[in-house]
Amino acid sequence: MFRCGVTMPVFPTLLVSRRPRQVGVDWTGARSWLGGAPRIGSTSWPRDKNGEPLHFVAQIDLAEVATVSGKTLLPDKGSLAFFIGRDGAVVFVPEDRATTPALPPADTPDLTTYGGSDDWRTDLSGRPLFPYWPLDFTALDLPPSPEAPTDDDDDYDDYDDRCQAFRAAQVAAVERHFKRREYNLSPGLAFAGPPIPDWWQTALHFADHLDKRIRRAPERPSSQRGTASAS
Repeated sequence: MFRCGVTMPVFPTLLVSRRPRQVGVDWTGARSWLGGAPRIGSTSWPRDKNGEPLHFVAQIDLAEVATVSGKTLLPDKGSLAFFIGRDGAVVFVPEDRATTPALPPADTPDLTTYGGSDDWRTDLSGRPLFPYWPLDFTALDLPPSPEAPTDDDDDYDDYDDRCQAFRAAQVAAVERHFKRREYNLSPGLAFAGPPIPDWWQTALHFADHLDKRIRRAPERPSSQRGTASAS
């Protein structure tokens, strides 16, 4: 979202949202995602000025962005991988190199070093990777952001009103595409502690167990056919 008084290059406002899980749709084939492992080809894992590996946070497919936003100053092929840490880095990945996931180096610090919860130091497999969430992009129809008045302008009085109107337009634009959630389970509630509440630990355990079962589901029919044939 744009902020009032901030001059931005000509670029459509895109809403980045987590893709809802759908039965029969493989999440692992997503081209844009938060967390998980990056696909950066032969590019070395970014490190800060002290040589410490950065944390991967997102990879955005530029072809998906171009499909929604149209022609912009960004390339319309390849992807951008984002890393955070003491310095932070953005890596451009050519289209033909975003293939095999790259796992973080062995000396990567746990997630608490740069923003991770004390109760979420690694992913469920013990790797310093944030939770994986595929992304969708939606173009929002918004008016230009109000420009901040200068010392020579006489429109200071209505600047706050124009900013409030712009923020209201942002909310309305989002609600045209997404229904406001009925329940608010915030990260603060989910990870209140220490430690993580037992009910939330149980939910994470069952989610991980269910995910493994879903991934193994295609193996079940073939193994059952083999058992039937043997009998």
